[in-house]
Amino acid sequence: MLVIPNWRLTLAAAVLGCLAAASARAQTITVSPTLFGQADCNDQRAITVTWNFGSTFASQAVTALLTTTSDCNAATGAPALTPVQTQSGSLTLHPADFLFAQTQKDCNATVTSGAPATVYICLKAGTGTPLSTTEKFALQPPVPPTAIVVTEGDRHLKLSWSQGDSTDSIATYSVYAVALTVAPDAGTGSDAGDTSGAFGDPVLTKITSMSTDVQSIGNVALQNGTTYALALSATDTFGNVSDLSDPAFGTPKPIDDFYQHYRDAGGSALGGGGCATLGGAGWLVALLGALLLWRRSRRAGSLLLLLALALPAAARAESDGTKILAPDERPPRRLLVAVKLDRYDPQVDSESGLVAAGAHPYHDVFHGRAPPRVQVEVGFEALHFFGSFIAGVTAGYWQNIGHGVNHLDQTPSGDTALLDVLPFGVVGTYRFDWAADTFRVPLIPYAQLGLQAALWAAYNGRGQVTTRAGDASPGPGGRGSGWTTGYTTALGLAVPLDVLDPSLAREAYVDAHLQRTSLFAEYGWTHLSSFGKGGALILSDRAWRFGLSLEF
Repeated sequence: MLVIPNWRLTLAAAVLGCLAAASARAQTITVSPTLFGQADCNDQRAITVTWNFGSTFASQAVTALLTTTSDCNAATGAPALTPVQTQSGSLTLHPADFLFAQTQKDCNATVTSGAPATVYICLKAGTGTPLSTTEKFALQPPVPPTAIVVTEGDRHLKLSWSQGDSTDSIATYSVYAVALTVAPDAGTGSDAGDTSGAFGDPVLTKITSMSTDVQSIGNVALQNGTTYALALSATDTFGNVSDLSDPAFGTPKPIDDFYQHYRDAGGSALGGGGCATLGGAGWLVALLGALLLWRRSRRAGSLLLLLALALPAAARAESDGTKILAPDERPPRRLLVAVKLDRYDPQVDSESGLVAAGAHPYHDVFHGRAPPRVQVEVGFEALHFFGSFIAGVTAGYWQNIGHGVNHLDQTPSGDTALLDVLPFGVVGTYRFDWAADTFRVPLIPYAQLGLQAALWAAYNGRGQVTTRAGDASPGPGGRGSGWTTGYTTALGLAVPLDVLDPSLAREAYVDAHLQRTSLFAEYGWTHLSSFGKGGALILSDRAWRFGLSLEF
């Protein structure tokens, strides 16, 4: 009896499977385009069908049939092309072939993208298994958008709308706008002149959402006090374009973002420093942090181990036999990395000039919101003497989102107003971890003191940093970005997680040289007022912070 080794059987099965798959892939049929619209029909655009019968072809005549049924074997009718004797090839069809002859429809047929008509293209080679594909067509334009709502902003208009017919398959929208010389009649909502035909090229095209922001017509920015008519068209997935919607009207008006409102209320910070956007700075901080972590431990799996320490249900790994040092035998810890989270509420309105005037511009725009702030700290444990002395750097990010106020009557507006704060600092920390190292006490108190500088920037509803010096904007000048300096202090308590699972902690040390993972809570005081000097945006706060620290 011949015995074939199992590995040979496995190899033979794999080879046969690959050959079968290759043969199946070789039997293909494609059509281009797959969707046929009214413009394609009017232009007599051709449809190309390409096929390959693969290894099953036996030099038989290939015929092509067009049918409205998916069962090619049951399809009947005259061939769409003179039979050819070829394993692979292509044929060309015209609208008259698959529309007029097969479905009795012309280029104006009432077929929409919501319920397109389908023609099946079948290729037969003798009595073999046929190949088939489909061509879908829609020959009526979609219904124009409806329920257009215009929200008036400072030198821009925000639009939202609804789909005209929910059954239409819409691909994109186009927005048209025109400035009116005469405002629309308040009673009828119509323009004193006729806007039909007044719209030129679209202002914005290929919009896939149900809202957008219009800031200019061509190269001309929208102007406050000028009334604009706006209309939309919809394009379905077949390329059919709807008529224009009924026009909607809007008039941009002056709106104060946070910084403008702050200056008008008597705030003294002139800004002028910083940058136009914090996006680049934020990425720079993230990159520096990633490089620091990468240099210390290049194993991507380390991060998963760190998280596992905080999750009691994490899977345990088996020791690989590496010698595991006891905590008191390990080399001194040198690097601390911590991530902390708090709710930041800068005391901008505590500026003496604002308090004297009874003004609270920060609260007017942000209404007491205190979003979370994230900070990252990287420290070098320079000395271990009855505890750890750590010198480090910190960086963070925070953003508050509110709404500007109308300049004329100070009422809330629909314009978004943003304030971004990116703090940087140097800190010194003393951690009393001697008891935790010596007696495994699961508590580590610590104190921290440092210097800090915060880069801040205020953005208006157009996503721009406010600049008022020397322009035509009402109110005092200034630029809505700059720096505020100060100092920070904190008292905290850390809870080492290695006491919960010493075996997993030892494995983390072997694999990633991670000596301790801790959860911590601290109460911090941040004094950011440029040390009491005038002309600074006050960003001081006090809050509880919580986080995770890793020591290597």
